[in-house]
Parts: sequence; C-alpha cells; structure tokens
Amino acid sequence: MVRSYSIEIEHNCPQCGAPVSLQEAQRIFQCKYCRVRLYITARNHFHYYLPPSTERSIELLFVPYWRFKGIMFHFRTDRTIGRIVDNSTLAVDTRVFPLSLGVRTQTVRLRYLDSQVINHRFLKHLDFKEIFQQLEGNAEGTPPLSPGGYVSRKEGLSLFRAFIGEVKSLIYLPVYERDSIFYDSVAGEPLLRMPEEIQLPREEVPARW
Repeated sequence: MVRSYSIEIEHNCPQCGAPVSLQEAQRIFQCKYCRVRLYITARNHFHYYLPPSTERSIELLFVPYWRFKGIMFHFRTDRTIGRIVDNSTLAVDTRVFPLSLGVRTQTVRLRYLDSQVINHRFLKHLDFKEIFQQLEGNAEGTPPLSPGGYVSRKEGLSLFRAFIGEVKSLIYLPVYERDSIFYDSVAGEPLLRMPEEIQLPREEVPARW
C-alpha cells in the first residue's frame, strides 16, 4: 500500500501581506486578517521551491523534480492493473543529484516560485511524459496480436500505460557548489562531489510560473 501525504505551501496574502498556510490541493482561501478571498490557479502546473536556509549572497542552482500523485494504469491483453503513486522524481537527465526529494516535502513548507528566486540559475526540466516512460517503461515495442486475434492468457501482452493525475507539479531543490561539492541548501548538508567528467544539463528560466 502506497502511503499518501499532503504538502503544505507557505504563502503571503497579496493584499495585506499576512502569512498564509495552504494545502497542496487548496485553490480557494480567505485571509483571516483582511478577509479577502482569492482563487489560486496556474497555466499548466504549479511551480514550487523548497526555501533555502543559506545566506542570500550564495548563488543557488535550482534542480527540478516532478511531483505526481494519482493512479497508474497498466493495460494488458489479459487484465488491467492499477496502483496508487505518490512521489517525486528527478526531472533532469543526470546522476549528480538525488533521484527523489525523499521526506523533504513533508518536513519543510514549500513556496510558490516567485520573483525572489527567479534570478537564480535553473536547470531545464524533462517533460513529464519522458519521466513517465522512464518510470513505467516504454511499451511501444510490444509485439502485436496474432492475425487470428488469439493471445494466451498465460503470456498476456502489454498494450499501454496511462496516468490519471490528481496532482502534478514541479518542485525545485536549491543547491550550491563549494570546492567541487554540491550542498543541499535546505538542510545545509553535502550531496556529493561533482565528477569532473559529468556535465550538468543546460539551464533555463522557467517561462511560465
């Protein structure tokens, strides 16, 4: 059984500036100070970041992770398999950084990506479809049915996979480099030493956030 968890978002009321705590799926809130009611939306998906605990003078590199929560279906010729998924996975093609955010999103309140951090460096993220194929395997090479349409139930063939998402968002982990070692800027702990032969994916400024 997959353990599902809820993520909390730290925000400020755009009218009075009061601190606001939101649930991940919450879209409507009322400020308890100025009583304004707001609806929160995003163009494609929400962009969040884990607030860094390091001093502001340090140049940060923001590493993207796809956060997804929903049901994964695997359609076969003999049956359909469904399972709940609730996790985060690295959204860049490199082994330099952790493959998952682990418990970070459960212990630290996230923030919406905003102008306070947009001037830092951001790694370009892979499309969610590419991540989906990496996680579940690409079924395009599955052999077709026989001309007579007969398939042995003992050897059911994979047809395709589908993900019905309840939540899909990008979460950025801030890191910094010192003496060829990457550090987690949230926990202040070293991640790993940067191998000389490895090149980081190219950077980009998030176009829609």
